[in-house]
Amino acid sequence: MNFKFKRENETLTIEVNLDPRTRLDKPRVRLGMPDIINIINDNFSFGDEEKLGECLSPKYGIDNVYHDRCHGSWTFKLLSTKKPVRKQISKPKPSPRTSKRKTVTKKSLK
Repeated sequence: MNFKFKRENETLTIEVNLDPRTRLDKPRVRLGMPDIINIINDNFSFGDEEKLGECLSPKYGIDNVYHDRCHGSWTFKLLSTKKPVRKQISKPKPSPRTSKRKTVTKKSLK
């Protein structure tokens, strides 16, 4: 079994190749999503502020009995574990009140 990790931007791609089973005395190897996650956790070192996210390209699995299913690749999203910095938002200054109503003046009657 061979596997390669490829890291691009915020994604992690793992490519797994199994040797095909050509004789009955060779063991059958089947790998599914839980096995792939265990391979990643055991063999890939994440940064201090990263963790494995959801799988962007899920597959059923690979099996070395079928020659067309001996190769598989999975792409995972890498998530940041550091908390986002909250930006201080300044409140707008209140504007002076201006009345839009016209002022009525009373004229004295003579």
